[in-house]
Amino acid sequence: MPDVDPPILDAAREFGATILGSRKDISGFEVFGNTSKHMIFKATTQDGRLLCLKVNLRPFEPQKGTKAAALDRSELNAFKIAGNNVDWVPRLLDSCQDARWLLREWVGEYTSNQIKKADWTKQRLDSFWVLFADAFEAFHDRSDPFLIRDIKPTNVSYDTERFFMFDFNTVKSLEQIRKSSVGSRLGNRSNRYAPPEILRGDFSNLALNADYFGFAAVFQRYVTGLSESVWSNKMRNEVEAMATYQAEYEALKAPTEVALSDLGYSNSEIEFLIACLNPLSEQRPNKFLRPV
Repeated sequence: MPDVDPPILDAAREFGATILGSRKDISGFEVFGNTSKHMIFKATTQDGRLLCLKVNLRPFEPQKGTKAAALDRSELNAFKIAGNNVDWVPRLLDSCQDARWLLREWVGEYTSNQIKKADWTKQRLDSFWVLFADAFEAFHDRSDPFLIRDIKPTNVSYDTERFFMFDFNTVKSLEQIRKSSVGSRLGNRSNRYAPPEILRGDFSNLALNADYFGFAAVFQRYVTGLSESVWSNKMRNEVEAMATYQAEYEALKAPTEVALSDLGYSNSEIEFLIACLNPLSEQRPNKFLRPV
């Protein structure tokens, strides 16, 4: 778990326990874990359903300045966009107006990276692909498109029948993202499912196909049976980083094409997936393809 000061965790634990303890439909709960930004509670209802309470840790951090900044409402906005009537997102059951916490369904028995190599059949891979087609339709195909960005194996869960997307902390409008920037993450040997343009930290020219790269990077891992991402993200210098990405791209093409062909994917599907993996955004597709 990320290193968070114990007093912050203690306060969040007490806060979450108060919320869940006040609900008559809850029969029990436990702290499931925490990230650097949230504490996660797993709760059980009187009728046996599993729920997830997500508590924002920031309100419990020592306040800087005279007035605390407003909390990020990105995840609540994302749930609103996706809606409660789709089968690929957990239903949002309750939330705090200022984004201090949200209560949603607990979905999936495990995350996608826990599925064994032999269990990635074409039918299961197709279901995984359709999940992203549905998600991109909801978030991209709008007059004000939104980017998901943080696409990785642990942000997709599975319950033996279907996949779910459940973590929307980084979902923001493309317009908003393009006006922001962060420090470079090139060469940190992490964030290995993110495209180079996101890792550079300058988002001014970001396009929706940044999400295509994230999807394809995860999909390629499962198609080829790799235990981790094919991308190394090991070079800090931008020129050297792009040269490494290009070399890794050229190396992955042939084995990925063979694996996809062996599974029965069509030439157009193979070409699309390989193109989505291109480190150069301008050479990726601009429209997402659903599997046949």
